[in-house]
Amino acid sequence: MKKKFFISNLLFLGWLLLAPDRDGGKAHAVMADPDELAAAILRNDYVRLGFLLGRNSALPVRDGAGRPLLNLAAGAGQPECIEVLLFHGAGTETPDSLGVRPLAVAAGAGNLAVVRRLLAAGARIDGGSAEGRTALVLAAENDRREVIDYLLNAGAATWPGVAAGRGALSQAVRHGHELAAVRLLAGGAAPDETDGAGDTILMLAVRRGMPLLAARLIELKVDRAHRNRAGETALDIAEKRNDIGMMALLRDE
Repeated sequence: MKKKFFISNLLFLGWLLLAPDRDGGKAHAVMADPDELAAAILRNDYVRLGFLLGRNSALPVRDGAGRPLLNLAAGAGQPECIEVLLFHGAGTETPDSLGVRPLAVAAGAGNLAVVRRLLAAGARIDGGSAEGRTALVLAAENDRREVIDYLLNAGAATWPGVAAGRGALSQAVRHGHELAAVRLLAGGAAPDETDGAGDTILMLAVRRGMPLLAARLIELKVDRAHRNRAGETALDIAEKRNDIGMMALLRDE
């Protein structure tokens, strides 16, 4: 509570510093040093950050290394710095060099409070869909189950844009996160998603040794006879891995 009160005062002070001069004019803004801002963010020094963005300072979009400042704060899970940056006009849709936006950075880091705040500030829940780098995909890749649940409940797309086999479910499986994959499946992810090699989610589950997920997919009656581009079925893959349990599961034994 005390911290929130202090932040409110800090933001109000910033407003006073940026308010028009008494003669009705407004001071010309000078770009704040991006590397100083980045250093303050990484230290979670929101007081210093607010000071640097005080009177006559404009907010640069990126630091000297080209990293979006809001992405830095989102990844570090620093809601105080997020508030200061948003107050000074930081955009919620600025991507990094890989096309990842602040919301996706926060989701991948498991910072649920920041995810909520950025959505409230207008961040698009499926921002980055053209690159397949949405918040839900990043949460899936990093096994952030609490964030996955929140985003699914908020209506995030499980297979965004041109993901083409790189949707949230397949990415959870590829990165070895079986429980996250089961949650995504329960949340409406398409069980018949297929990647560029023709592998289905069931095939990926067999390759990664995920019996819980495979059993759930079989319950959903996915096509066990599907063949990938190499001509393999899920059972062929299990036999090559000599996975006795998975072979029994696929044969209904």
